[in-house]
Amino acid sequence: MTTAYHPQADGLAERRNQTVETALRLAYIEDPNLDWKTLIPSLQWHLNTAYNTSTKTSAHELMYGFPLKGPLEAVDRTASAEADELPYIKEALRKQASLAMDLAAMKAKRWYDAKHRPIHLKAGDKVYLKLHQGYHQPGRPPKKWSQQREGPFVIRRMVGDLACELDLPEQIKVHPVISIHHLKPAHEGCFEEAHPGPVEVTKDFTDQEGEFYEVDKLLDVRVRKIGRNRKPVTEYLVHWKGWGSMHDQWVRKEEISSKALDEFHGQTTGPRVVRNSKAKGRSESSDM
Repeated sequence: MTTAYHPQADGLAERRNQTVETALRLAYIEDPNLDWKTLIPSLQWHLNTAYNTSTKTSAHELMYGFPLKGPLEAVDRTASAEADELPYIKEALRKQASLAMDLAAMKAKRWYDAKHRPIHLKAGDKVYLKLHQGYHQPGRPPKKWSQQREGPFVIRRMVGDLACELDLPEQIKVHPVISIHHLKPAHEGCFEEAHPGPVEVTKDFTDQEGEFYEVDKLLDVRVRKIGRNRKPVTEYLVHWKGWGSMHDQWVRKEEISSKALDEFHGQTTGPRVVRNSKAKGRSESSDM
């Protein structure tokens, strides 16, 4: 069994599923009234007769010992092997297919090892969480424009050799046990810093570790309508003093000091109205 986002696997099952979905989608586009279930036998036939680059043969030939004839070839009277020879032919084909698959696995391993190095982590180390492949920060811009990792976070303990439990803040709503393939070691003196996190008090902010974050200025304002009642919520894009633009964050009006609001509205116009998704209270990305 293989899963997505793991380059150690060859992805044969995932690739086959993509082929099936594409074929069914094309058939449905040509005839929307067609019952797609009627296409399964024909599609299965073509997939099993297709040449496989890993086994160097087709699934039908690997199973039966010879390539099966299609509907148009049924009238062909070409002589075939004797019945008593078929078991030997099938066994020889399966051995060849096994050797071919071993060779394909060796090539995949060689390719992976040439581009990757093992990650050695232990409890107490600091790591960054890669913000892709299912992990993201709420209220951040689209991933093409935003930071690619979050942290650093301290490793509480190792869970086997391929996963570790991180000391994550409450605002990151993910399971703390994460595969090492989604982590990047944080080296001493790295120029990146941890994100200050969502503001929970008015004016400036002090996190759980006692580190103080000061509001430098407000960059933008918007009005989002959330919930079933479409309640309007005013939010401001905050730039933290001493932090880069990648850490700019949308904060509700109630959590902003009146002085910062007066300074902002003295040099800008009214807020933008942003159409929010159905998710209640979900933060939206800032316009770039």
